[in-house]
Amino acid sequence: MNNLLSELKNHLKHCLVDGKFYLVKKLSEMAGFFMTDKKLVYVVKNFEGCNYNQMKSEYLSLCTNVEVHAVENSPQFETGFYNLLEYKIPSEENIDDFEAFVNLCVAHIQYMGSKDFLGFFYSLMNLFQPQKYEKRKNIIGLYGELLFIDYVYTNYDIDISKNWHATSGSYSKYDFDFNGVNFEVKTTFNISNVLLKHFQIFNSDKNYLIVMLIEENNVGKSLEELINELYLKGCCRSYKFTLNLETEKKRVSAIDVKQKKFVLKNVFVYDTNAINVFHNIPESITDLQYRIDLSEKTCLSDKQVESTISAIIE
Repeated sequence: MNNLLSELKNHLKHCLVDGKFYLVKKLSEMAGFFMTDKKLVYVVKNFEGCNYNQMKSEYLSLCTNVEVHAVENSPQFETGFYNLLEYKIPSEENIDDFEAFVNLCVAHIQYMGSKDFLGFFYSLMNLFQPQKYEKRKNIIGLYGELLFIDYVYTNYDIDISKNWHATSGSYSKYDFDFNGVNFEVKTTFNISNVLLKHFQIFNSDKNYLIVMLIEENNVGKSLEELINELYLKGCCRSYKFTLNLETEKKRVSAIDVKQKKFVLKNVFVYDTNAINVFHNIPESITDLQYRIDLSEKTCLSDKQVESTISAIIE
């Protein structure tokens, strides 16, 4: 992916501003990247028969069922009707968003076969909005969730990435949803000081609390390195995962993604019924948050964790 990003950036840097259409990279028989006037365009054959449609936002410009018959640097280009999605912002203006756009276009080809082009466009519309001045989330929460995906895949050969933020993306009630069985991940530097929102995990649902004990250490992996490793291992291969990941990455510091490094010290999995310390809470209390010492609480054994995940993933 890094090679593709470098190649696209280099072509855009030297692209002529002459209104002509240039092929940059063919990625499948159906789709590829083009450029015009230093803007990147994702192009897909209109094999789904979309009607003509044109929509624009600050970042994106969509045009479906457009006849393309003149590609300056590819005389053998097949004339026909295509769907075009232009990334309007110069690539060097916001590198992180440009990379997210490329990543999602590639995921659309690899995991969706370039199908449902309009649905793909709408998912990007929700992601690429004008930047809001809001407090960035701490990176360790996202790091721990992805680290748990890596841990399960490495130790049990089970890919749970499709269950991550499965119901409502970033607004999902639980980090992992397995058709009624839920995993909530908390990442901490100290098992004796774990922050919990009581009603989030202690309720009538079947819930497990996953505590990822980590240490910030330069010998560890950055979030960027962890993500690359997940893809290299062969898991996390779905468009939904890629979209959820790019959404979460926009909510944390881009510098932290590349520079902060962590080491996994241990993983603790608890059945929430076994660690609930408040069984009778007055109805007048609707929000309860506290820090809990889990060092003496009984957690599931490694075999119990594997059998639990194996049972609910089927």
